Amino acid sequence: APWFTDAESYAQTVIAGARDAFDRAFNRWRALFTSAERQKQLAQATLDNYAITDKREREDAKRRLRQALDQIDLLLHGRESFSSDFYTYRYLATEGFLPGYNFPRLPLMAYIPGRLDVRSSNTFLQRPRFLALSEFGPRSLVYHEGRAYR
Repeated sequence: APWFTDAESYAQTVIAGARDAFDRAFNRWRALFTSAERQKQLAQATLDNYAITDKREREDAKRRLRQALDQIDLLLHGRESFSSDFYTYRYLATEGFLPGYNFPRLPLMAYIPGRLDVRSSNTFLQRPRFLALSEFGPRSLVYHEGRAYR
């Protein structure tokens, strides 16, 4: 390219900024982890407060605690598979730190919490990206196994 005349200067600039770029690439992961930890702490505080006797409020706190623990587990261990959004190389490609041409785009997923009444586990609904934009958008209702989720 005609604008690329000083390869050595460009290489030095890229190398000098690599450490900070690598650190910034994990900001979203850190924010997700911090949010899940905060949710866990708030739910645990509710459960540890014996002055709260409302059964519904305590069950809701248990549900939030399970969700937070599931999210933390997913962030720390991923699914240990190449198809996970938190597979290290895919994650770094998504954040723009690594080139992403070797990683086909995954469908978008919506988290559906497990139901206590049937002891189902937490699940993720997957949709192709072009559908997920409308189905999983703000204020959209997602129907799954006879229930509506917002």
